[in-house]
Parts: sequence; structure tokens; C-alpha cells
Amino acid sequence: MEFLLAAYRPRRLRLFLQELLLLLARVALIVCLVLAAAEPIWRGLPAGTAASSRTHRIFVIDASLSMSAEEGGTTRFEAAKAAVVRELESAATGDAFSLILAAGVPDFALAGPIFDRQAFREEVRRLQPTDGRADWAQALARCRELIATVREESPRPVQTEVLLVTDLQRASWPAAAGTASSSVPAALQREARLLAETAHLAVLPVSSEGWRDNVAVTDLELESGGMTVGEEAVWRAVVRRYGPNPATAASIQWFLDGKLVRESTLPWNGERRREAMLTYRFDSPGEHEVEVRIAPDALKGDDTRRFVLPVRPAVRVLCVDGRPSNVPFQGAADYLRLALQPGEEEGFRRVAVETATEGAFHEIDLLPFDAVFFCDVAEFTESEAARLDAFLSRGGGVAFFLGERVRAENYNRVLAAAREGQRRLLPAGLGPVIRRDAVSADPLGYRHPLLRAFQGRESAGLLTTPVHAYFRLEEIAASNAQVALALDNGDPLIVTETVAPGRVILTATTADRTWTAFPIWADYVPMVHEMLEYLLEPRRARRNVTAGETIGEVRHLKNLLQSVDVEIVTPDGRRIRRAAGLEKAMLRWSFDGTARAGFYRADLRPPEVVEGVAACAFAVNPPAEESDPAAWLPNEFPDRVLPGVPVAMRSGTDRRQASGEAVAGYNRAAQWLLQLALLLLVLEMMLAVRSG
Repeated sequence: MEFLLAAYRPRRLRLFLQELLLLLARVALIVCLVLAAAEPIWRGLPAGTAASSRTHRIFVIDASLSMSAEEGGTTRFEAAKAAVVRELESAATGDAFSLILAAGVPDFALAGPIFDRQAFREEVRRLQPTDGRADWAQALARCRELIATVREESPRPVQTEVLLVTDLQRASWPAAAGTASSSVPAALQREARLLAETAHLAVLPVSSEGWRDNVAVTDLELESGGMTVGEEAVWRAVVRRYGPNPATAASIQWFLDGKLVRESTLPWNGERRREAMLTYRFDSPGEHEVEVRIAPDALKGDDTRRFVLPVRPAVRVLCVDGRPSNVPFQGAADYLRLALQPGEEEGFRRVAVETATEGAFHEIDLLPFDAVFFCDVAEFTESEAARLDAFLSRGGGVAFFLGERVRAENYNRVLAAAREGQRRLLPAGLGPVIRRDAVSADPLGYRHPLLRAFQGRESAGLLTTPVHAYFRLEEIAASNAQVALALDNGDPLIVTETVAPGRVILTATTADRTWTAFPIWADYVPMVHEMLEYLLEPRRARRNVTAGETIGEVRHLKNLLQSVDVEIVTPDGRRIRRAAGLEKAMLRWSFDGTARAGFYRADLRPPEVVEGVAACAFAVNPPAEESDPAAWLPNEFPDRVLPGVPVAMRSGTDRRQASGEAVAGYNRAAQWLLQLALLLLVLEMMLAVRSG
């Protein structure tokens, strides 16, 4: 035994080292195999590779009008969809996807998150651009809402990437506050910063160079008249050109109810803005459609502009006389009524005037009227104020002329103060009555629409009209009122305000000769009709909206039925049926699916339940700012639009290149690890044989 122990002792150290090397070789072999399989995780491959961790990818596609511009035989929107599909193909197995369309009202095209790539691809294929603008602040807010919902419901941590696919048009992406040409888009900056705190934010520009020149019809307005049969209507169209390349002339066509009525050529003469005018008289009532067209170019959506003009036999006006009299021109509304109906005098529309006393006003249905004039009415009840509020909410117009009988305390309490369930109706409060020798008027530079027609006609007497007494109008806090006409001492004489969607005019003096000589001056009749025109304008505006805005009506019912439907016919011929809301003797409906420009028609079913014609038309036009092709360069976008926000700018090939390089790196590392494992395996076998 002693000889055996003596022989073993020199070999013990060698055997221990051999066993240790064998153990280390086996451990190293296992480590190499594990690392080869798990290399993408510890190496930290970028999202989008086949071996990355689970990622929720939110694609936000710009759907504004400028994305319809054609470049190289395809539109920017189609290019954006193709870019999303490429991103989809390079994403990792297990990734989830959501899709948001950035439009006037951003919405989920596919909220998800979903894992079915084929279904996602089909949804992308069906997407269509809009003819409106893109509200990116709201779009980013929708992203944050979605991320919060997914993380609340997900049982495991999920990383998120938000990819904004856009053409970087400056109209959609205004410069940040504090930078040159800033338009202070505070909401956009705030939403971008908040989103960057919860997700990786990246921008994929689809184009910034191709579409640079554009000619567009950016405005079509009814300058005057046209609301009644035989009245002369004057339209003004504005055509603009954008971009560096000069154009010689623009061909313009006018269509009325689908028929070509005029065609002309507008030479640019080195200018970028030209106007075209059209004068026309409609000989029949109804819904008349006006179109202005120019030659189509890369952005076809802004080559046409539309206008709907409802023409009626006459405009209906109610005059409420607070001081009626059987003696001619002794009543508070006598001069006003005559001014509204000047006979067959050229240049004035047909107005059907009805007169009511102050005591009878509460019994009159206001729905058939377009405007209401109050002349020296002493006071209003709260129920009468509520009726006026409802009248204004339907786009009606209200004008107040004051006088001796007016109780200022009642006006201030009932009309000039907001209460629960009712808005403030007066644009100013009533102070004391001021009596003094005649004072003249100050037009304040003719800035207000009421006075633009009088500019250059100072000799007609508007500015020298004597005013002997008036209420001092007092400014109301948080009011958006505008002073249209002031007195030479600075006191307001005529104040206006929009009480959406209607309008209100408050005149500090009388409509008759009690406090002023204006009713017998030459400019009185034109001023009254300018007031009426100003009050009627919101009703025309409600028929002519921008893409993405809501259209609708409030109508008077003849018969109360269980249900009334409205059928909307869109520009592409689709028919959409909706149930209309019923409230007492009124019908109310609205429709917000106006993403595409064109004429929309609404038909009430059954038609016999409403007063007047059951069908009406609306013109939907693209926003003018979308016609400007000016865009940010990708290298200036982050600092000029989203300063301080961590945002990555990517090109269309960045994702695929990053993925390819990452996978190639992964393959090379895995190969080295597997080769090392093979060597360790051979070493392990040799050590095992030696150690027996």
C-alpha cells in the first residue's frame, strides 16, 4: 500500500488538472451553444430584425390632400402605403401592428394591435387619402391613448415604435415656437414630447423633392347678392401658383348647375395670385351649384372649387316694433321696414318683411325667418332669450336697435349675461344714455365687413350722420365682439359678434329719427342691407365647408312621426342613410363623413314631413393651405419642427439595410461561436479519452 500511495501522489495533481480541463471544456461547450442561440438578445439587435424582441409597431400615415400629388406615375399616398408594407415584411416574428390615418379627425384604420400580417396588408391596401388637412397633434394623442391601453392590457412588457409616414409638407408641420417662421403649434410640440417618453419615435419621409410646382383654385366666394330670384350674384375666384417654375397663363372655366357658362385665360404677368369674376342672375329658386375649374396638374384635388347657393323667392325678415304707431313713420321700425323693402330699386334683393309688436313676439315661430330686427323693444323674458339662442344656433341673424323704451338693466341681465343652458347673446353691455349735440361717425379704417362697401363713398353721408343720443356700450370680458362703427369721441355705435353659428348686431342708437337723422340720409338703405347681408352670411357658409367639417340642418316639421331618415349622397355616388333627431317640432341631423371634396346631397325621408324642399346640397372644398408644395428637408425637420424631441429620421431603405446588417452580424457571430463549440467538443473527447 505504501508503494501504491507513493506512486499515486505524483499523478494526483496531473489527474486533477485533466478533470478540471475536461469540466471547463464541457462548460465552455454548453456556453457557446447557448450564446449562439441567444446572441441576438444580448447583442441587442435593432427592432425589425427576425430575431428581435416583441415590438408593437404603430404606423401613422399622412392622409392630407398633398399626399395625393403624383410623382413618377404614382401618388405620395401610394408610396406611403408601399413603405408601410416594406416595414411590415422586415418586422420580427411576434410583432404586433396598429394603423392610424392622420387626417382632419385622426382615427384608427386598424387599432389592433394585430398579429395577422395578411389582414394588416389588406387593410393598408384599402386605405384612401382625404381632401382635407392632417391634424398631427391629434394623431400623436391617439397614439398615446393606444399605447396606454395596450400596456394596461398586456401581461408582459412590450416595446413600442411609432413610425410617422409623411411628405413633411410645411402646411401640416408648422415650425416650432421660437424658430424662424414659427406659427407656435404648442399642442403638436407637447404631444410629440409626451409620445417620445413612452415610445421610440421615427419619421419616414415619402417625398420632399418631386412635387414642387402647383396651380390651384384656392378660394371661391359670393361677393354679393344671389340669394333671391332675379338678384344679381357676383362670384370671385382666386387662382394661385406655387413653386419656382414660371407659368404663362391659367385656363379657367365656370360651371353653373353642371353647364359651362364661361371660359377664359388668366395671364400671370409675373404674379402668383390672380382673380376671376362672374356675374349671373338665377331665374328660378332652388339649390344651385357653382364650380370653377382649371387644367389638371400633379395635384388634381385643388384644381376645382365648388359653391352651393340656395336661391329663394325672397328673404324672410321679422321686425319687432317696440313702439308701434298708426301714424306713418312714427313707429320704431317704420323706417327700417321701408329700407328693407325699397321697392323695385336696382341692386337690392327681394325681402319679405313681417312686423310684430313686442307683446306678440313670444307667439311667433322664428324658424321660417332668416333674420330678426328688434327696434326699441323695452325688455325680454328668459323664455324669449332662450328662443333667440335657439334661432342663432340654427344660423339665424339678430339685430338690436335701441331707444327710449329700452331697459338697460333687463338687457344686461337677460341678454348680456350667460346663464346655465343659455349663452350670452349681446356683444356688449348697456351703460347710460348719452345725450349731446350731434356727433359724427368713425369707420375705423373700414376694417369691418359691414363698412367695406362704403369705402371711398365718404361724401354719401355715413360719416357725417348726426347722432343726438345713444347708449354707451360697455365691453364684456371674454367677448369676441368687434366694433364696426364708432363715434368721433371713441364710443362704439355698431358692435357685432358671432354667436355660433349665427350673428348678432347691436346698434347703440335708434332705427328711426328719434335719436338720429340717419334714417333720412342716403346711406341708410345701403347700410340696412349690408347689415342683412352680414346676418345672412352664416347660412351660406353652412352650405360651403372645408373637407372634414360637419354638414347638417335644423328643419321645421309639419308632421310628428316616429322616425325620419336622411339619405346622404356622396360625391362618389355612395348612399348613406342616417336617422335624424327629433326635438319638439324640429328635426336635426348632421354628417361628418366629408373627407372627400365635392357636392353632397341630403334627402329627407319621407319628404312630406318638413316645411319647404326636402332636399339640399352642400359644397365641400379642400383647405387652401394644402395646395402649397413647400416641404421641410429631412435634415432640417427635427430641429425646425420638433426641437428637443428624440426623433429618428429614416429613409425608405434604412429599415431593410439595418435588418440585413444586423442579421449578417448575427450570422457571423453565430458561426464563430459554433466553430468554437466544435473545437471544444473535439478537445472534450480527447480529454475524456486521456482521463479514461
